Amino acid sequence: MLPLLWKTLLKRYFQVITLSVLSFIAVLLLLRLKEIATFATLSFHIKDITLFILYQIPYILPFAISISSLLSSLVLTQSLSRTCELTAMRSFGISLEQILAPLFACGLTLSLLVFLTVSELTPHSRFLTQDLIYKTTVGNPLILLEKNKRMKLTDAIVEMECEEKGVSVKDFLFALNDKKNDRITLVLSKKLKIESGLLRAKDVSILTHVANEEGKDHLLIENAAVETTKARRFAEKLQGKGWNLKAEHLPLKWMLIDGKLKHKRKDKQRTKVELARRLSLSLSAFTMTVIGAIFGMEIGRVKKKRGIFFACLFAAVILFSFIAAKSFAYSGAKSALCQFVPQAAILLLCSLHLKRVKRGSE
Repeated sequence: MLPLLWKTLLKRYFQVITLSVLSFIAVLLLLRLKEIATFATLSFHIKDITLFILYQIPYILPFAISISSLLSSLVLTQSLSRTCELTAMRSFGISLEQILAPLFACGLTLSLLVFLTVSELTPHSRFLTQDLIYKTTVGNPLILLEKNKRMKLTDAIVEMECEEKGVSVKDFLFALNDKKNDRITLVLSKKLKIESGLLRAKDVSILTHVANEEGKDHLLIENAAVETTKARRFAEKLQGKGWNLKAEHLPLKWMLIDGKLKHKRKDKQRTKVELARRLSLSLSAFTMTVIGAIFGMEIGRVKKKRGIFFACLFAAVILFSFIAAKSFAYSGAKSALCQFVPQAAILLLCSLHLKRVKRGSE
């Protein structure tokens, strides 16, 4: 009888969780619409935009699975209670632990799936996303100039009027206060255009103010009808030659190796924080399943919403703990406590509530 019970419960469980996961992926992608729209303004290729959207799925998949496991187990046990199937199974001598065992097994399986996702797939996705953004912007300085907030320059002002997005601009003005060399530079151009990988500037004026050691000021003025340089070289000057590889971009194995090779205490702590985040996020799938399975049961004649309230409350506490742990970016121990303690306490409360239900007290 137990194999048939497992088959029936698992079938109903996965029907709900499959629909829930797909729904949450769609909803969470909408919440990341701002990032997608920002990238769409940087790239004009449908292929790159599609890849960027696909790379977002591993980010949101762990959260989608965890929340879906809560809803699926909650709906299933609540349905068993309200159709009296739960009472019928218990009348055949099947204990609550045996009834809930398939759900707990699913929770453990989902935790393993989430762990593999956050340890291998998500870091790879983060790496590809960052690399895609860099490759998209580094080849076109006009995009960087239009989105000057992305530049790594300080004390700089950019003003221009866009003619054709990512291709040409007019009335270009670039001012830079180089404090290191005690120099102020002003560049004016009537038109900038990208042609075959080259940045072509027309009617260019360059004004440079330099203060010498004697306290006298020198003003250098250069005018040119046309100036040409490699677009990629100019973009690298604006953005830098690369981007920093962090712990969140590395699979678990390489992250642990990298953490051991780090010499700075801050870098070692960041590795520990990232490890705690991955483990706690993996455990949350099992915790959410347990919450839904136990608090979805109703044994009284009067249908109450108290179980749903506690299930939502505990789920909110877990999600809040993930957000709160971000404030401990350089303390692995505090970050781990902030994420694991709430889940351990919730699992203990679920165990106590299950004992009350077994005694007939709701």
